[in-house]
Amino acid sequence: YEDAPVSIGQGAVISSPSAHARTLSLVAAFLSQRWARVCGSDAPVLRLLDVGCGSGYLTAAAALIAHRLTERSEVVGIDVDGVLVENARGAIRTAALNLASKAAGVGDIG
Repeated sequence: YEDAPVSIGQGAVISSPSAHARTLSLVAAFLSQRWARVCGSDAPVLRLLDVGCGSGYLTAAAALIAHRLTERSEVVGIDVDGVLVENARGAIRTAALNLASKAAGVGDIG
């Protein structure tokens, strides 16, 4: 184990595990505070934009955090590199399928 960025191709890197952990901690705090201010039956959709999504890992993890707060959530990842975007889409689809199959077995996504 090395807590360092790793190349994901196209001249891009995925951040270190500690950087992801810190970012997700901040995302969770931000989304929780935001949702606490606006929740209710007529609450808007809770949205988050991941700029420079790279592998899509952080986007997917943030989506799981947002979904735990409300099903009315959207997390979108964008990147300037089309190859990275396609790779991220594939990875997120695979992760979603794996999560859905596990959820079907236990009856709960969380």
